[in-house]
Amino acid sequence: MQRYRPDIDGLRALAILPVVLFHARIPGFPGGYVGVDVFFVISGFLIAGIIADDIDRDRFSIIRFYERRARRILPALFTIVAVSFAIAWLIALPEPFAEFSRSAAATAVFASNFYFWETTNYFSVAAEYRPLLHTWSLAIEEQFYIFFPWFLVVVLRWHRSQLGIAIACVFAISLIGSIYGSRTSPVAAFYLLPSRAWELLCGAALALNLVPAISGAVLRQIAATSGLGMVLLAVFLFDAETQFPGFAALLPCLGTALIIHAGSDAQTWVSRALSAKALVFLGLISYSLYLWHWPILAFLRQGYGTVHLPLSIASAAISLSVVLAIVSWRYVERPFRTPGQIRRTGILAFAGSGTVAVVAVGLTVHAFNGMPWRIDATTRTIAAAAADRQQIRQSCMSKLPSDGLCIIGRAGVRPSVLLWGDSHAGALMPALDVALDASGLAGYVASHSACAPLLGVRRTDSYDPWSCVRFNEALVEFVDAQAAELDSVILAGRWALNVSGNRATGESGTTPKLASLDGDDDTEQDSATLFGRGLEALVNHLRSRSLRVIILGGVPEIGWDVPSLLASRLHLGLPLPDAPTLEDTTKRNELANTLLENIASKQGIELIPLAPLLCRPDCLILESNQALYSDDDHLSIYGGRNVLGPLLTGKIWPVSENVGAKRN
Repeated sequence: MQRYRPDIDGLRALAILPVVLFHARIPGFPGGYVGVDVFFVISGFLIAGIIADDIDRDRFSIIRFYERRARRILPALFTIVAVSFAIAWLIALPEPFAEFSRSAAATAVFASNFYFWETTNYFSVAAEYRPLLHTWSLAIEEQFYIFFPWFLVVVLRWHRSQLGIAIACVFAISLIGSIYGSRTSPVAAFYLLPSRAWELLCGAALALNLVPAISGAVLRQIAATSGLGMVLLAVFLFDAETQFPGFAALLPCLGTALIIHAGSDAQTWVSRALSAKALVFLGLISYSLYLWHWPILAFLRQGYGTVHLPLSIASAAISLSVVLAIVSWRYVERPFRTPGQIRRTGILAFAGSGTVAVVAVGLTVHAFNGMPWRIDATTRTIAAAAADRQQIRQSCMSKLPSDGLCIIGRAGVRPSVLLWGDSHAGALMPALDVALDASGLAGYVASHSACAPLLGVRRTDSYDPWSCVRFNEALVEFVDAQAAELDSVILAGRWALNVSGNRATGESGTTPKLASLDGDDDTEQDSATLFGRGLEALVNHLRSRSLRVIILGGVPEIGWDVPSLLASRLHLGLPLPDAPTLEDTTKRNELANTLLENIASKQGIELIPLAPLLCRPDCLILESNQALYSDDDHLSIYGGRNVLGPLLTGKIWPVSENVGAKRN
């Protein structure tokens, strides 16, 4: 029978602290997410030990095993889901409420990892607004414990001598799948059990005595110290761009295994340190703390409209999470864990009815589209702008010429213009549709997310940077083939991001980095240099085809999700946030504008700044109760068609005497 080890509870504290600090974006813990991997190893060690002991004593019962899991997991989980439902009902807009409800239903049946695999990259900005995102790890564990007890029963009872081989085979298959999947399907590898099972098996192998004991006090101290160092290295050196899990996950997992194994026969200085009362207590409340901290942070981010909470607010959120965790541990977790207080029939009835209730409510809210009648009509109209971008992306984004490019402008007119650029170019479609139509012209649209119109250059932070390279090369071929039919090419993009590599204030995401395609050593070439080279190469090529080239300046970046935050603030009766000014936008785009102006002057092409049209001096974000942005940096359809479009009319082409009606 496993003896109680206070250092294991202390190890839980070592796991939960970096997770909470990382999620709160407290500086200094860029790899704090590896605390979840520490939990996986601990869980495998403890649960495998309990199952093996029961099997050896011939008292293992699958019903009793799942009863224990239900007592351990469900009461606190259902409490968090219920409280989150109440908060979401009060503050969430229809679409976020519907999304939350779908995730709640998935959480109740321990399938939230599948749900988030399909909908949300864990390291994306959108993920930080999902109140139940953190339940993916609970789903991993419970899915593992659907299969693992049966696996142990079969092997220990009938093939005990093959236990080591069986565990090693599953471990190897899972680890290889994790390494390969992290490169080819990183989101799936992060969320799904097959690429995570080896982490729980790290702990299970220790509990099943498949790893030789560490002999000698000195070796135990070295092993424990090394293990602690490995975990801390992962916490402090990894970040959101680390390829994970894969090879990288070996560092915290093997480090955790070394700490546990070194302290199994006798204490080490690490196990004594982890046995400190404060750490043990934090470990005891770690499950509740894990459950509470993320919804608190997510709802606060929804209210602030940014993932970057003020340090004082983030610290207060952590403090509140600890308080609620203590209350939850004392009055929710502990009573349910005591069989004498709540009988098996009671806990099983609670599990069944709770699951059915959460699923039923979640699917009902989903079926009624987030119950929009909770929100007034004006707020709903503003929030609806968030769907504008999706229409643009679904219909035209990333289409190659061979797929048939989208056409905007005057209907029935042969296209003579090409709009070429990244997702910002796609968001400018409605504005240029108005300007082209007013001039009696039509044009093609070629836009690809995270793909500036550059030649000989690629972005290294994209999951598929070569898709962008192929896209730009295909458009060069298209221009060459259509040069006689084309008159003008308009280049548009998120210039400041590509040139500086820095995101707008308040925005989160990967750091864009450009690299040359010619194989040169780019270590001393910054993104600005490569950007200038890539854009000038494209302009040179277009000019060699006798095409008119127009560059549209960058659209002002707001730094917070405009429709969602405006609607949330109106719904809650809070003051609306301030928008950036023309001065802010000019400063943000200073380096990019200098490069664009130099290329325009050198090549004799046109540069049309957009910021002065949209900032007077405060940048426009709302007109006639319509949001002008679909997120923090893309214009909405309304913003493009009704605001920027009329301002561009006549600036690029003369207005036609026979102006057709604008298409809706």
